[in-house]
Amino acid sequence: MKNSHIITLLIATVFILVVAMQVTIYNSLSSQMEDISVVNYSGRQRMLSQNIAKTAQKIQIAYNENRTFKEERLELKKITDEFIEGHEKLVKGHQGTGVAVEKSVTIERMLEEVTPMYEVLSTNALQLAVENKEQDIENIFDAIVTTEASFLIQMDAIVNQYELEAQQKKAKLQRLIVMLGVLSFLIFISVLFFVLRPYLRTITNKNVELALNNKTLSTKYREFDAAKIQTETKNRQLQRKNEIYTKKAVTLEEELIRLKEENAIHKYLLDEHTRYQLSALRTHRDFVSHLENEKNHDIKAIESLKKSLTHQHLMIDKTNEYLSLSQGKIETNTLPFDIKKVIEELRDLLSTKAKENKVDFQINSSAELPDTIIGDENYLGKALFLLLDNAVKSYGEKVSFDVFLNHVNENHQAHIDFAISDSSRYILEENFDELFNLTHPANAEKLPYNKLDIAIAHELLKLMGSHIRIDSSEDSGTTFYFSLTLPIESPVAENYYKIR
Repeated sequence: MKNSHIITLLIATVFILVVAMQVTIYNSLSSQMEDISVVNYSGRQRMLSQNIAKTAQKIQIAYNENRTFKEERLELKKITDEFIEGHEKLVKGHQGTGVAVEKSVTIERMLEEVTPMYEVLSTNALQLAVENKEQDIENIFDAIVTTEASFLIQMDAIVNQYELEAQQKKAKLQRLIVMLGVLSFLIFISVLFFVLRPYLRTITNKNVELALNNKTLSTKYREFDAAKIQTETKNRQLQRKNEIYTKKAVTLEEELIRLKEENAIHKYLLDEHTRYQLSALRTHRDFVSHLENEKNHDIKAIESLKKSLTHQHLMIDKTNEYLSLSQGKIETNTLPFDIKKVIEELRDLLSTKAKENKVDFQINSSAELPDTIIGDENYLGKALFLLLDNAVKSYGEKVSFDVFLNHVNENHQAHIDFAISDSSRYILEENFDELFNLTHPANAEKLPYNKLDIAIAHELLKLMGSHIRIDSSEDSGTTFYFSLTLPIESPVAENYYKIR
């Protein structure tokens, strides 16, 4: 407690000394600014007295030369007014300009001595500045010139006195600052020796104790870091296991979704298969019954029954084929074949049906098509047949089948574009995907095509590295199109490289 009081007292003493030094320095600076202002005004008064003498001389010369000197009088009047104002500020002091009001006895005496000279200069200058025909310009000029020299000498003496007193104030301030600095230094030494030394000893002991504690903490930190690393390693292992299990869960979920979709497709196909089988059995039964009951067989009825039976067996074959395709049980058989021949065979197969349904059926093929390409002729022919067969079923349509060579690449592979278009049927874009989805029954209004035929064609083209795209509008109807890139068996002529 005692040391605390001593420290407080010493700090208060140092604070008071610092404040005293600041106040002293501030007062000294203020005094120096006042001295500078006084010196500036004294120098200004000397300059103005010289200007008065010069202007008076100009008036004398103009007077002797019988010239007018109205401008010189105005200039003299302005200079004299400034001279009178400056003298009043110098003698009485002026707060706004920094000229001190209080002055030393010596300065007061010297200003009193210079006042008569000031009065002579200002009085004669004002008389000369006022136009008066009776004034004696020569005598006034002589009085101004004579007094101006004495005024300059006296003002120099005043300036020197101000500078002397400023030097004395500066020396006094320096002595005071040195004294306060020495006193502050002694107090600082006393605080250092009598107060801070015991505290430094205590702090040293505390530092030793802290060093020991830090060493203990460092050991514990190392143990903690080792445990942390071990925990992070376990966490990483658990995270990796979690990622593996998550991937497995996602894979199982995807597999479950796929199996559900396959199950739905297989259920749909199985239902269709069963329905077609039952329909075929009923048709067969009707056919046998008709043969037994009719003495005179109706040839047309028999042909109709045969046709219906054939259709049922065809649909059964299609469902079986799609099941095999979707389960990956069928592989492509890549061999050279004539694509132009495939197109002609399709023309022969479908022209009769198109005529029966009054369909305007046109086939347009590119003359640049290569003679022989390598691929699965059966798959391509079947996919095209299913798509075209659906197109020519609708009564009174216009159907076109376009086959064009797009280009031949540098590896001698032909890029061929296929398009099957019919003019009347229209599918909304939102129902495009539904056309390939066999998990839902077909809606004839939304999808005016046989979904099973389109799905089988799509699966066949997927095996050949392509897929069906659809473009449909109310005005132009629906177009199924796809592209195939197939190798050319023989070397390609240069015109095959031209882009259509």
